[in-house]
Amino acid sequence: MAFSNAQASRIVIGSLNYSGYATQFAMSRSVDMLETTTLLDTAKTFIPGSADATASLDFLLDSDGAAGDWAQMTAWKSSQPTPLSYAPMGLTTGSLALLMSANESAFNVTSSPSTPVSGNLSAQATGGAETGVVVENLTSIAATGNGTARDGAAASTNGGVAHLHITAWSGVTSSIVTIEHSVDGSTAWATLVTFASATAATSERVVVAAGTTVRRYLRVVDTLTGTPVYTRGVFFARR
Repeated sequence: MAFSNAQASRIVIGSLNYSGYATQFAMSRSVDMLETTTLLDTAKTFIPGSADATASLDFLLDSDGAAGDWAQMTAWKSSQPTPLSYAPMGLTTGSLALLMSANESAFNVTSSPSTPVSGNLSAQATGGAETGVVVENLTSIAATGNGTARDGAAASTNGGVAHLHITAWSGVTSSIVTIEHSVDGSTAWATLVTFASATAATSERVVVAAGTTVRRYLRVVDTLTGTPVYTRGVFFARR
């Protein structure tokens, strides 16, 4: 048995790593239970219905230009839904990650003479929440290259969801981030996910269609045009 210190937890929303602002984060997943009890039943019976997920974030408010969480909150509200990736045990590659396409449902600010200005954010998922892994930590990239093969233990056959978070950007021109998959982790790599060409800090969620086979191994490929330097993290959840 091994427990994890909450100081390891990381939360990335859109193009901002909120970990340095957050004081508490919570996520809840649920499934509607549809009653199917008939006159012949001696106890109630149910079948699962629609999945749901919500999240709540308490944070210290930073109004420092475009880099602060205040600016990010404003951007999030105008471009909903936004990819949200939560790594409760940290961003080490292969670690557990929960992925949701999040809509900002409530935003509250609190001012008190004895504490810094703080805020609370509530988010409602569209499409529920997915359980996946960290494929690549938030890593600085300055050249075209292939990432390390990540072993998913086994292939899966029902598609999945991918999140890209680019949290910092400098330099010029663009980059395309892709996820490739392979049967053995060394040969016959094929493109599984292609994110949109990026020219600045951004984020994106890509859904791999149901029924698609996702091979056992995944890796991230960065293809740079010009001289950008950026920080990006990539997450993937198999379905």
